Amino acid sequence: MNSRFILGVHVSHDASACLIDNGRTVFAVQEERLTREKFYDGFPKLAIKFVLERAGIDPESEDLSIAIAGNLQHLENPLMVYLGRASKPKPVASFVAKICAGIEGRAGLDILKAQYFSEKHYKSYLHDEFESLGFTRDKLDLRFFDHHLCHAATAYYPAPYENALVFTQDGRGDLLSGTCYRGRGLELEKLHSQTSGDSLAQLYAGVTKFLGFVPLRHEGKVTGLAAFGEDSELLKKFCSLFEVGEEGEIQRQDLGCDADASADQLKVLKASPSEYRRFNEFGLKFQKWLEIECKDKSRELVAYAIQAASEEVMVESVLKVIEKHVAEDSIDIGVSGGLFANVKLNQRVRECSEKVNDVFVQPAMGDCGLSLGAAILEYQRQSGRRIETLLDVYLGNSYTDEEILIVLDDWESNIRFERSEYVEKEIGRLIHERKIVGRFNGKMEFGPRALGNRSILLHPRDHSMNLVVNKRLNRTEFMPFAPSVLDRRAKDYFVGYDPKHVTADWMTITYDVFEDRQKEIEAVVHVDGTARPQVVKAETNSSYYKILLEYERLSGIGCIVNTSFNMHEEPIVATPEDALRAFDHGSVDVLAIGNYLVTLK
Repeated sequence: MNSRFILGVHVSHDASACLIDNGRTVFAVQEERLTREKFYDGFPKLAIKFVLERAGIDPESEDLSIAIAGNLQHLENPLMVYLGRASKPKPVASFVAKICAGIEGRAGLDILKAQYFSEKHYKSYLHDEFESLGFTRDKLDLRFFDHHLCHAATAYYPAPYENALVFTQDGRGDLLSGTCYRGRGLELEKLHSQTSGDSLAQLYAGVTKFLGFVPLRHEGKVTGLAAFGEDSELLKKFCSLFEVGEEGEIQRQDLGCDADASADQLKVLKASPSEYRRFNEFGLKFQKWLEIECKDKSRELVAYAIQAASEEVMVESVLKVIEKHVAEDSIDIGVSGGLFANVKLNQRVRECSEKVNDVFVQPAMGDCGLSLGAAILEYQRQSGRRIETLLDVYLGNSYTDEEILIVLDDWESNIRFERSEYVEKEIGRLIHERKIVGRFNGKMEFGPRALGNRSILLHPRDHSMNLVVNKRLNRTEFMPFAPSVLDRRAKDYFVGYDPKHVTADWMTITYDVFEDRQKEIEAVVHVDGTARPQVVKAETNSSYYKILLEYERLSGIGCIVNTSFNMHEEPIVATPEDALRAFDHGSVDVLAIGNYLVTLK
C-alpha cells in the first residue's frame, strides 16, 4: 500500500524533518531553528511536530510512512550522544556507561562497546522518542536508508536531470565518507565509495579546528580566509595526503606521526567499531601533523593550502570518473554532503571539464538534507516514481500579518511600527538610502542559506558597509557577503552564468565577477574577484523580486547584499519573536516583518 505522506527524519548532527505529499516536498525544517541551538545534535522532535501539524496529519494516520536517514547510526555515534538529547533521558543507562568506561580490561571494553554502540539500544531510543510524539510504539514501521545514498538522492532526484554523475563527500556517514553514482532515469548505480577513514572533509574540519574555529560549523570561514593566502610548499604537503584511485575514489595516505590522545580517549577508541576508531584516530594524528607542518605558517597560508588541495583532489576525482564512465559529449553533475557547502570548490567542479553541462548543488547539502533524502527514497520505493523537481527551498514556518501583529503589540513599549500597502517599495527605498534592513517574510528557508525571507539586506555599492554589519553582528571581518540579483541581470555581473544554472538560485556556487562590474557591487565581491549569487525569480519569491526591482529603479543596480538574519553563533531567525529579539539587539536599522515596518523607540 502506498502512503500519501512520507515523513523523512534525520537524527544526529544538524537534525531535521521533512514531509513529502504525493511526490511534492511541502515542508522541511532543521531542529536548530526551533530549539535555537545551532546544529542541534539528536532527535528532531520539534521539527517532526512542526511538519505534521502544518500538514494536519495525526501521528496515527495510516496514510503516513516514516523514513530514517542512516543504516548504521548506532556505529557512527555513541549512544550517549542521543540519550543526552532524549525527551525521556535514561539515567540508569548513562550511569552504567560511565561505570563501564572506568572498568579496566577486555570485559569492561566489551560492556562499553555494547552500551555505546548498540543497534538495539539506538532503535529503542528512536521508538521512545516517536512514542512521546503520539505515535503508537507497536505500530511504528521505520524504514532505514543508507546515509550516502540519502545524500545522493537529494543531489539527483530533485534536480532537472535524467542523466548525471552524482558525488557525495562529507566527514563520515554509515562508515563511508564519499560515494559516486551514475544516475539514469529512476536508477542510481554506485560506481565507487570510500571509507570514513579516507575522508577529505575530515581534513578540512581538522584545519578549521587548528585555525581556532569550530569544526562542522566554521569551515566557511576557512574558505573565506583562503582567498587571502598564496601558493606555497604547504599545498604540496596537503596534496600528498591523498591519492585518487583509477575509479576516482579518494584514498588517504599515512601521516607519519603518532596521535596525542588522553587515556580516556584511548579507552573509548579501543571499545569502538573499527571504522569509527580509524576515523577518530586519524583526526587526533592530523592535529599533531598540523602542529608539526604548520607551526610557523600564517592562518591565511594554511587556509589557502587546504582549500586548494581540496579543490585539486576533488577535481581529479571528477575527471577520472568522467574519463572512465562518460561516453557522451556532455554530462550533468549533482553533488551533496558537507564538503559541497564549499562554494569555491563547487565552481571548480563546474569548470573542470568541457564535458560538464551544469552542477546541481543540493541547497540543503549538509546532514540536514538527509531527512529529504530518506523521504525521497521511501517515496520512490513505494511509488516507483521520481519526486517533483525542486524549484525553491521555502519549506519552513510562515506567519500571517495577524499573527505578526499580536507579537508586535507585545513589544510596543520598545518599538514603533506601521503597516504598509507597498512594503517592498519601502524596503527598496530604505536600502537605497543605505539603511540596514532585516527582512522576515513568508516561509523560512530549508538549508544553511537565507534567501530573502530571513535575511539582512543592504546596498552593494560600498565595501565599508560590510565592516559595519560584521561589527554589529559580531561576525568575522574577512567573510564575504553574497548578492541577491534579478534573474534578467545575472548575466551582466557573473562570468559564464546561464539561466539553466539552477544552483545559482541558492547561493551555493561562486562565479567570477566581470572586472568592469566589481566596483559597482564591491560589497559582494570577495578579494579573489568571485561572488556567490542568489538569482531571484518572480515565480519563486515575488515579494523579494519586487524589492530588487525597486532598488534597481532607484539605483540602476540589479542586485543587493543578502546575509543571514541571525545573531552571532545563533541559528537563523525562525519566528517573529526571534526576529524582534535580534532587532532589539541592534542587528539592523529597520525590521520589515510581513507588511510591517518596525523601528526602535
